Amino acid sequence: MLSEKKKRVVLHPDDAQARVDLGEALFLEKDYAGAEKQLQRALALDPDHPNVRRLLAAVYKADERPVPAENILTEAVKRKPDDISAREDLASLLVELNRYDQAILHLEEALKVEPSHVERRAKIIDLCITHGIEKRALRHLQEALKMAPDNPEFLKRELDVRLMGGHLAGILRTPLAAGKGALHARIKRALETPPLVNATQQPALKQVVVFLREGDVHQAKKALLLSPAEAKSLPLFDMLRGETALLAGDVATAESAFSKARDKDPTLMLPWARLGELKLWQGHPAEALVFLENAAKGSTPNGEVLEMWGDALYSTGKKREALEKYRQAMAIAPEVMLGAKIGDVERGDREQAGAPAVGRIVGMGWHPTGGVVMPIQAEIVPGKGELHLTGQMVGTARESARLVHTLLKNRAAFYRIEKTVTSHDLHLHYASQGDKTGLSAGLAFAIAALSAYLQKPLPVALAATGAITLDGAVVDVAGLGEKLLAAYLFDVKTVIAPRKNLFAIRDLPSDIQDKLRVHFVDSLGEAVSVVWETA
Repeated sequence: MLSEKKKRVVLHPDDAQARVDLGEALFLEKDYAGAEKQLQRALALDPDHPNVRRLLAAVYKADERPVPAENILTEAVKRKPDDISAREDLASLLVELNRYDQAILHLEEALKVEPSHVERRAKIIDLCITHGIEKRALRHLQEALKMAPDNPEFLKRELDVRLMGGHLAGILRTPLAAGKGALHARIKRALETPPLVNATQQPALKQVVVFLREGDVHQAKKALLLSPAEAKSLPLFDMLRGETALLAGDVATAESAFSKARDKDPTLMLPWARLGELKLWQGHPAEALVFLENAAKGSTPNGEVLEMWGDALYSTGKKREALEKYRQAMAIAPEVMLGAKIGDVERGDREQAGAPAVGRIVGMGWHPTGGVVMPIQAEIVPGKGELHLTGQMVGTARESARLVHTLLKNRAAFYRIEKTVTSHDLHLHYASQGDKTGLSAGLAFAIAALSAYLQKPLPVALAATGAITLDGAVVDVAGLGEKLLAAYLFDVKTVIAPRKNLFAIRDLPSDIQDKLRVHFVDSLGEAVSVVWETA
């Protein structure tokens, strides 16, 4: 076969496909130099060949040459932005190089072409979870659950994302979410309470109850199938069928059975509650609310139902109403998780998520594998005008913080903070995640500190990067392109950067340029004007 391909190239030297075929054969033979030669020649003959760049990238990658592999795939994507295969190959390579931010960007561009591609969305979610991009992960999860509402892997990922951010409110923790063992335990409890306890008084259904208590799904299904017509007409039959289906993991049958039970007797709480739980599990909280409200009507308050009702309310943005339901559930059955959910909602109220905050800004760092963002916090406390540093304040970061403190003291009269800088200490907290973030944090430190001294809130989702001098000049920094990409992924809306880095924005994809407002400045004074004009 190889000799035939070589012969074809000799006879038809200008046949690009012949060279591609030979290059692919040589690649499989691990003759990477020979494969590269043929594929480069094919590319020269036919620059628009659909596969040659991807194959050439595979040769470079196998030959442990990631830089030319990335370059050739980047060129392929630029030539054909809708080439999903090239984007996925490039994303895979970037992940191997620990350039997860760029990988996410390319996978998201591929999703625009194929929005219903579940596996690709799962890759993005996993990358976001691994690298702590909580909000973006949650958005993709919500879209994934619309396409695959019963997918347990996505439901588990949602739990991981919520826990990652310390957000417990809205987390479904019923037996349906906990697994088969918890479902079996709940069924045994339910069989001892109305209305299912009445099933033991029905000779035709008694055997079903016995098998459900034992957790024998197969025999329970068989007993249901053999039940006489008069038994099948009872809502109890449909409830037992629904519980059996849940234990078997058959959500569609369970939903159908509980719907029939509800239609036969709308006054029963259990079918409404189970349907509400299923809708929550499927990622449809608005629909779940209808069922759970009906479950609570005309019946003894049930802690599990009230908690699910709270989860549905929280997931639809009704946090105050959710808090009320959690408290009602807590009064019936005090539990640690309910207490944690209540605390989570109350904490969110205190923090006023999404509101402008004093002394809060996003810092931007860089390391060889890409950009990073990290929160910077500034507070003033009564004292003698001293500086306190906590977090990852090491090396050049400490130098930047001290420089900013001196700069603001020297310009206290200009900013009308003369009394504050002498009667209060400045506390800067810096949660750096990167290797090269010290000097470039100077501008962010200065803006956060001035906000704290003035007690003037900063705009939401504001980030800054830039080294600063004692006279207030803002000088250029390294890796601005990578920093801006990281900021975009973490939902930053506005960035202040050195004007000397102006040309770095040219290399950003147009989508990012459109969604990030980047203000370039030469001085702290100019930056301050931009900040509060933005506010």
